[in-house]
Amino acid sequence: MKQWLVISVVVTVLGIAAYGYFQVGGSPEVRREHYAEKAREYMNQGKVKEAIVEFQNALSADPASAEAHYELGMALLGQGNLDAGYRELVRATNLKPDFVKARFELATLH
Repeated sequence: MKQWLVISVVVTVLGIAAYGYFQVGGSPEVRREHYAEKAREYMNQGKVKEAIVEFQNALSADPASAEAHYELGMALLGQGNLDAGYRELVRATNLKPDFVKARFELATLH
């Protein structure tokens, strides 16, 4: 009986570890999307400061993501930080020149 208990505990711990690895580990795109999803949830709850931290985490995982720069820029603008928001939108358009939403937001800031 004790052996089965030990085996089930070990299997549970390994399962949790594997889940954690695949949620946050792996490719930069997977890690970026994990953090971006959390950030979007925070934005939906009106927690802009928390969302900004998660978007920054997403960019740490994948700095070449135009979408993450755009979303961070929009969060910063929502917080009233126009300079930093503008810079992130410019980064988004530099990474993806045909990014229409980012270009539109930049145009409205001008």
